[in-house]
Amino acid sequence: MQECRDKVTQWLMRLESAGAPGWEELPGIELYMDQVLTMLERQSSSYRAKDDAKSLTASMVNNYVKDGTIQRPVKKKYNKDHIANLIMLDTAKQVLPILDISKLLNARGTEISTEEKYRVYLKLQKEACTSVAEKMREAMDNMGDQCDSTQLFMLASKLALEANMMVSASKMLIREILTEPEAKPEGKKATAKKAVRAKAEKK
Repeated sequence: MQECRDKVTQWLMRLESAGAPGWEELPGIELYMDQVLTMLERQSSSYRAKDDAKSLTASMVNNYVKDGTIQRPVKKKYNKDHIANLIMLDTAKQVLPILDISKLLNARGTEISTEEKYRVYLKLQKEACTSVAEKMREAMDNMGDQCDSTQLFMLASKLALEANMMVSASKMLIREILTEPEAKPEGKKATAKKAVRAKAEKK
């Protein structure tokens, strides 16, 4: 039981101390790809589960640039906006397909700067870490002196099911509300009909 509690406690300590750098803490100078990847790996490794794959790779970033998810670097260098978007993308890619992430980061009609989006992201990240830590501590307390495999199975399953439902809700918001399909351009016939209707209305 004590070993179980110790492992959970250690992970919770890492979780609560984890967090992306603030906007002001992001590098004020532009960085090359390898410098960006090193920075991302360092900041995300504190709370990732053991043996999880690395966050981003150079080929991933290049693909994100090619498909327009991330803006192109300037002379192979990445500025604050690039880095902030990559940090947000790195978190989201654990649970969302890249197409949804692209829609989320580049949603039409959201006239908000990368800095503003990043500050909101930091606030939400902190709230999420606190919420998960509280749930884990409460669950461990409810186990009392017993920490058997059945209870741990139930806790892990509960967290996985809640995460699955939250991902489904996020996808629904992105696909059905946040990014509604653009109206198709009208053909010549439709335009001509509108003109005729407008003339008739004036008479």
